[in-house]
Amino acid sequence: MELPTVSVGVAVIWNGKGDRLLISQRLPGSDFAGYWEFPGGKVLPDESIPECIRREVWEELGVEVSVEAPLLALTHAYSHKTVTLSVYHCRLSEGQIPEPRQCQQVCWVALADLEQYGFPAANRAILDRLKRDAGAPCP
Repeated sequence: MELPTVSVGVAVIWNGKGDRLLISQRLPGSDFAGYWEFPGGKVLPDESIPECIRREVWEELGVEVSVEAPLLALTHAYSHKTVTLSVYHCRLSEGQIPEPRQCQQVCWVALADLEQYGFPAANRAILDRLKRDAGAPCP
């Protein structure tokens, strides 16, 4: 049986100094409840990835982001679905404070500390790429 495929836009949101990343904790009752993730969600029909990311971040956290350089694209198969993640570096617009609208909580985390948080398996490649690129300045 072929698994359903879901296209997802993912925001790796840097703070103004470029030294911390914003992560959010999934709601109870959702897929991967309690796990941490980079904000984002399903791409709607006729929606570009950057449009999806801006919409999802607004709905989830109540803030606006600028969608900048692509970080990576990957496909991951879970037991019940396949997800295609399009991951972009993003910046939080000045003066905004994220709030947990559609998540349990949000947290600014240093890149070196991300390993202390539980992420779904599909996020492993994102974490690995961020660590690999750590010596380079963020976009």
